Amino acid sequence: MENVSFTRQPLCLISRKVCVLFFYLLMEMFFLAVFVITGLIATINTGITEELLVMYLLKWCAGLFFTMLLSVATMWAITVLFVKPLLSVDLNMLLVIPSVILVNTPFWVVYPYCYSGYLVSCFLHDFTAKGVSTGFNLFPFLPCAILVFVLVLTVAVKRFGKNEVFPGYLTWR
Repeated sequence: MENVSFTRQPLCLISRKVCVLFFYLLMEMFFLAVFVITGLIATINTGITEELLVMYLLKWCAGLFFTMLLSVATMWAITVLFVKPLLSVDLNMLLVIPSVILVNTPFWVVYPYCYSGYLVSCFLHDFTAKGVSTGFNLFPFLPCAILVFVLVLTVAVKRFGKNEVFPGYLTWR
């Protein structure tokens, strides 16, 4: 029986692994939606008369999901590029810190870790400024986001398996 080589299907394998990461992110958004729905049920049962805009909250959940896709893809590419897990985790944590500073500059567009923070900043500004809407502009965001997403996943696909060793795939027959 011939063993299927790891190098024959790297695109298929990495796409499956990236889909698992995106599924985890989608599960997080699902849990957030369940949290909102549970809060709605709790407010109805306790007699609170304040209105909870469920569709508004779910819109922001979807926005956070789509802006976090780029961060997850970038984290995946960094994990693929470095052999040592501790180094990739530390580097990913280190790259999150500058997003707090860069989110308030014009350079936020090219830094994927800023996307969800910028979305939240726009929401908070619209909420506190009442009447003055800055909004989340799709023009600089969408082209750069698609470019960064394709670039990061291309790097991850090209480098996947080159630094890693899977003993189960390579040694047993």
